[in-house]
This record gives sequence, C-alpha cells and structure tokens, in this order.
Amino acid sequence: MSQIIFLHGASSSGKSTIAQALQQKMAKPCWHISIDHLHDLFRRFDVLFAAVHCPVPELNARERLRGDRPEGSAQRDQSMIHAGRVYDIEIDSMDGIEANVQTILQAWRSDLRQSEFSQSFA
Repeated sequence: MSQIIFLHGASSSGKSTIAQALQQKMAKPCWHISIDHLHDLFRRFDVLFAAVHCPVPELNARERLRGDRPEGSAQRDQSMIHAGRVYDIEIDSMDGIEANVQTILQAWRSDLRQSEFSQSFA
C-alpha cells in the first residue's frame, strides 16, 4: 500500500521545512506536494495526518520574513485551520526540525492511525 504523511498547519507554520527534512531521513523516496483538499484521492493510501502547530508570534515573524503573504494571513489560518480536525499526531514547529521529524517517523512506522482519514476509510 502506498503511504502518505499529511502535514496540516497554518501558513508559515513550518510544513515545507519539515517535509524537506523528512525527505532526507526517509528510506523510501517521497514527494512533497502542497495540498488543501485531496481527501477523496487519499482513499487508497495509508495516510498519517499530522497537525503542525506554531505560536502566533512566531507565525507573524515568519510571515514578515517571507514577504510573500498578506500580513495577518498566518494568524487567520492558525485560528481556524485545526478546528474540528482529528489527527494521528500533533507537533509544534518550535520543538525543532530534528525532533519533529523523529516524532513523525516514529508515528508513521507505528502503523497506528486514528485520524479522520483512517476513520473515513476503515
């Protein structure tokens, strides 16, 4: 079965940075695809749904550094992006890339799935 690690978080929360670090640590080749709504396409895959949290002051600082987003968009995302979601794992980007990659890999290798993806397709 194909496997997917789905990182879900507000704009500037660190999803792309974590995804790039995961790619370097994984034994199997993987793609990093930025997505919003591919729920139906995930039906045939083993999905690990991971929430990526980041404190609002850090989101705002990262957003300013990026310079490619409207000011306040990350904070708006953070206020609603996780509402009502059921994840397999939740991480905080302030814990550091290496710690988050290890936490995600451990969860992925455990084969324990409890997210809305695994519940929808069981």
